Amino acid sequence: MPWDDAAREAFLRVQFAAQDRHFRTSYPSASNDLIVQGDEVLGRLHVDRAREAWLVIEIALFPAYQGKGIGTRLLTRVPSEAAAVGRPVRLYVERSMF
Repeated sequence: MPWDDAAREAFLRVQFAAQDRHFRTSYPSASNDLIVQGDEVLGRLHVDRAREAWLVIEIALFPAYQGKGIGTRLLTRVPSEAAAVGRPVRLYVERSMF
């Protein structure tokens, strides 16, 4: 979109607020964790552990950190933690159209 920085920022804030409201309404017990390395934020991870089967709602990494095995490590760790408490894990994958 040929938007200036202010318009792009406003659009992203509205989109984030809508997604955040949806997650909080649909998954009120879910964690909303930042993925960090040192002082640097790499992305975020939402997991609802309050269900019979744990649900990985979202994992998002900034492009600079994609393809480095970070997501793989997280998506290996969550099922291990769930198995330790006798829970299965569910994951929905949405194919990006971008």
